Amino acid sequence: MLIGGFVCFAQLIVATPRLDAAYERLQQATTPSAVASVPTPPVQGPELVLWQAVRELRTSQLSNDRPTLERNLFTLSRLTGRADLGAWPNFALARAFAELAKARAPVLLSEGSLEGESHEESAWRNLRDAFRKDPEFDPARRFVLEVAVASGDRLMRRNQVEILGRMLNRDRPEADLLLVWGRHLRAEGQNDSALAAFDHSAELGGDLSRIALERARSLSAIGDSTGATRAYWAGFSPLTPAGRALYRQDFGWMLDPDSLQTFDSIPDGRLLAWVHRFWAERDAAAAARPGSRLLEQLRRWNVALGQYRALDPWRRAQFARVEFGFEGLDLPCPGSGTSLYELLARAQPTLPGDIRARESLLDHRGVIYLRHGEPAGKAVGMGPLSGVSVGQQEPPPPFLRQRIARSMEQNESWLYWIDGRWRLIHFRGSQALGYMAPTTMTSFLPVDFPEDWALRARLLPEYAGAAVRMSLSGGTKATDYRRCDVIAQSREDALVGARTDSDSPLITTPWNAVVQTFGVGDGGDGSGRVLVTFAIPGRGLHADAGPEGQLVYPITFRLVAYNRMLDSTIAIDTVRRFMRHDSLKAGEHLAGWFELPVMGGDWQVAVRAKQSNDSAGAYALAKRVTVSGGNGLALSDIVTGIADVGTPWNSLAGLFALNTLGAWPVGGTVELYYEVRGIPPRESYRSIVEVRSSDPKSMEGIRIQGTERSSGAVNGVRKSLALARLKPGSYRLIVTIESAGRRVQRERPLLVSARH
Repeated sequence: MLIGGFVCFAQLIVATPRLDAAYERLQQATTPSAVASVPTPPVQGPELVLWQAVRELRTSQLSNDRPTLERNLFTLSRLTGRADLGAWPNFALARAFAELAKARAPVLLSEGSLEGESHEESAWRNLRDAFRKDPEFDPARRFVLEVAVASGDRLMRRNQVEILGRMLNRDRPEADLLLVWGRHLRAEGQNDSALAAFDHSAELGGDLSRIALERARSLSAIGDSTGATRAYWAGFSPLTPAGRALYRQDFGWMLDPDSLQTFDSIPDGRLLAWVHRFWAERDAAAAARPGSRLLEQLRRWNVALGQYRALDPWRRAQFARVEFGFEGLDLPCPGSGTSLYELLARAQPTLPGDIRARESLLDHRGVIYLRHGEPAGKAVGMGPLSGVSVGQQEPPPPFLRQRIARSMEQNESWLYWIDGRWRLIHFRGSQALGYMAPTTMTSFLPVDFPEDWALRARLLPEYAGAAVRMSLSGGTKATDYRRCDVIAQSREDALVGARTDSDSPLITTPWNAVVQTFGVGDGGDGSGRVLVTFAIPGRGLHADAGPEGQLVYPITFRLVAYNRMLDSTIAIDTVRRFMRHDSLKAGEHLAGWFELPVMGGDWQVAVRAKQSNDSAGAYALAKRVTVSGGNGLALSDIVTGIADVGTPWNSLAGLFALNTLGAWPVGGTVELYYEVRGIPPRESYRSIVEVRSSDPKSMEGIRIQGTERSSGAVNGVRKSLALARLKPGSYRLIVTIESAGRRVQRERPLLVSARH
């Protein structure tokens, strides 16, 4: 018996490598005919049955033959009880379920799986059983590393942790195993231990490009900004395919899939320069120091992964989209949130080969946090706890109304400054991402909860009036244009928030300053410059005592102009001290201007103003300020002013009174200044000055045209335009110059106010 047993064991040792090699050839086969061409290894008895089941299993996977697959799952499940086959049957089952997960096949009650298990869960449970039988089983070790590395930062479940623990029990574990374990430790909040694991992975020959980004994240988490920055950039020297995939996933949290195509199209040798420009542009947009925006993104990543992970995501992977049961119930209001929900249905960024790709790593709060950072304000709603419900002419079915109420049990709204305006983004609970928190973006707040609308009034005043109208509606669902306007804006805000990423610095106490930018001069002769004007309300500013008893208001400014085509950044850091004999009163402003010398081209210009407190101040971003540069016909921006009370500025045509507030009273006069270039002296040209309403339905407007004569290579033109015929509102000021068949045009907004 001993001899027979020894012989049988010896045969298994000899046969296993042959089965291993043949199995790898099966996995490399991508068509049923290729599978059929793989020769049968020299095995017999139970091993032959195992081999036949595995081969048919692979064929059925490739041909989508579910009945044959189920039959072979049954065979493999029966073979798991044979000790002489070791870990092979469980491993084969695990591999089969992993393939089903990748293919997103429907979950059935199959042999080898338990009731209620997903394909991913069945795969890991069978892998656990394989490791319990043989922790040194190489095919399983290789497969675990392949799948675990591709899972990225997903939380590991009990079976996965047990498997990794068994795999780590070696004197020299695999480098990728330590990478995966480091991610697990970081998810547990043990960043120092995670860094040690990443360093050990590097010592054992791990992928340095991939390890670099992982180290940058953990170094940022422990507050080592210098080390985090150094580690991030080290990942590009050299950049490996695996490292590139990880950096791509990281950018995927900020960029839409369409924008990622640019990343994909850049060769490895040029990617480092592209990434430098990417972050330099965002530093400039935030009026921040070089490198600040990258550090901010690493910080956002740690906050999002620490606070906004999707809870039990494996149990929510069956939802193809988030639910929006109340969408469309507000029938008097036109439009819908369909575009938003289609956008939210996109899969979150994953790594190649991730069998858990259907799962959401983050809830929608985490996605928005990665794109826009810390909100400037939050409102936490009351939902059904408010006890208030607005009646409707045609109430939804009871089950739908109950679902709406449950989704509002946890609701929040976050305030951001995005694309030049304050935007409020709403979250609630859902079946798809969970009801235990406000996990899911919604296109608007349901109208059944006016108390929740009122809570948003402290963030955006538009909600206050709408909430009052809703409470006074008397149980009717009559059209309320004030409410509909808020809903329409809410839908726009949600789409903008989900599609873009922003760089606005966090300002919890905004000054509501007016900042304007103008491109004047010409880059060709060195006179190009960006003119920046500002008007800062006096309310909330503090003053220091001057040497002679006067008040001194110190304001720190940082102005950053960035040209993407030139990859050029121009920054000004300065402190302006405004002296007054008395304190600023309500309605009074501190006003002034700056000039930044620039070359010709399109410039992004950001302005940050503050006193001693970083959380208070002003921020403005002009995404495109154009300065001419060349010998052709050119027109500068239209600089706007107001006589007598404006702030003086030296133009080519002499002192010009800038209107730093950017608004004109009804019946007032707007002063215009612009520069015309490229017309020979004494040659005539045609000029057209127009004012058009921003409302396309309005016929309000002014049009003045005439023929003028060029005075030289540069014409500094001044005009006065009476606004007597215009009602209060927003307008477009347009100047057009035509000369010798050529035509140039510039435009800027014009606000006519009822207040004098």
